[in-house]
Amino acid sequence: MKRKSINDKDRAVAIAPLHQPFITDFKNIIGKAWKSQARMHRMFKQFGNSEDVTGQEVELKRIGQRTFFEKAKMMFTKENNQHIYGIDQMGGQTGRWEDNYFFSTILQEFNKVNGTNALQILDAGLKELEKKSFQPDLIFYLHRIRL
Repeated sequence: MKRKSINDKDRAVAIAPLHQPFITDFKNIIGKAWKSQARMHRMFKQFGNSEDVTGQEVELKRIGQRTFFEKAKMMFTKENNQHIYGIDQMGGQTGRWEDNYFFSTILQEFNKVNGTNALQILDAGLKELEKKSFQPDLIFYLHRIRL
């Protein structure tokens, strides 16, 4: 295992207090990037099919990965402050993970249907949903090009 040397700057960052405006800025940057990529969340909210569960004891799905930012505290201290470029990508990636999770869950739940045109596919899909006593209020059509 490689030993790392700890210098005076590292010690100063370690003992420095967190600066609230930098924390707020970080949250805003991550949130803005998430909102730009969380398409399914935006769609459900637009149609009034979302619910704010803030303050409720609801177990939310864990999406994404745990990330440890070595030396990231420097983003949140007044002294020795240093921005980490590309940090907003975390928020955007989380939005994409949410969308992927949504679609992978749907694809596991329902059988895929095939047909030669959109009308046949839609008809077969509706019949499949009727078998399961499911009333859809939104249907996605995935078009694949065959060469």
